[in-house]
Amino acid sequence: MDVIVDMRKGDRKDMIEGCITLFIRELKLERSKTKLFVFSKTNFEKETGAAGMVYPYSKDLITMDLDSRLGMDKLIHTLAHEMVHVKQIAKGQLLQDGKKIFWKGKKFYPKRMSYYTHPWEIDAWRNEKVLASRIWHTLEKIGAIDKVKFGG
Repeated sequence: MDVIVDMRKGDRKDMIEGCITLFIRELKLERSKTKLFVFSKTNFEKETGAAGMVYPYSKDLITMDLDSRLGMDKLIHTLAHEMVHVKQIAKGQLLQDGKKIFWKGKKFYPKRMSYYTHPWEIDAWRNEKVLASRIWHTLEKIGAIDKVKFGG
């Protein structure tokens, strides 16, 4: 999977790229032909109600928007959650056709359902916790957890 993180250089960009690299490996997306573009946007959560969002243009082109002001813990969880959606799209589990969404071949009309009952969201929440814990474990292992948690 090719990934382009469109933001200025710095520790935050490095952290995002590191998380995505680990998530790609964990989600078995290394051989995916999908291109992922990641953007950091000011006030994204305030304007959309979401800390991050994934937009499938095709199975081979996905963009991800992240709120630029997320704290590190929320950023890691948001990245993990959104990367599960990237996997769902890249592997053909989640497809969108206008207002219809297909999850593992079954048609859904998301506007007619509670957000909390969308099966692709349930899958993302479940896997988000596992993926995020892998990041924290890795940071702890290399002795970087205090620096990340407290911005030191």
